[in-house]
Amino acid sequence: MVIIAIILFIISLVLLSYSIALLIGRDGSLFSLFSKEEKSATKAEKLSIYLATLVILTLSVIMLLQTI
Repeated sequence: MVIIAIILFIISLVLLSYSIALLIGRDGSLFSLFSKEEKSATKAEKLSIYLATLVILTLSVIMLLQTI
């Protein structure tokens, strides 16, 4: 269970950095690495990715705290 929580935590951190880079938009240096579909995503789609990532991050932290 601890291994799953750690893996989920690492994945959620990567997704969090991805979603923040998407929300920043053209100001970020990572924005040039995204595909056309990612660049043309609406603000609502970008925000939903960000919120889903926060939920996954919260769940992984809760799982880690329960196993300690």
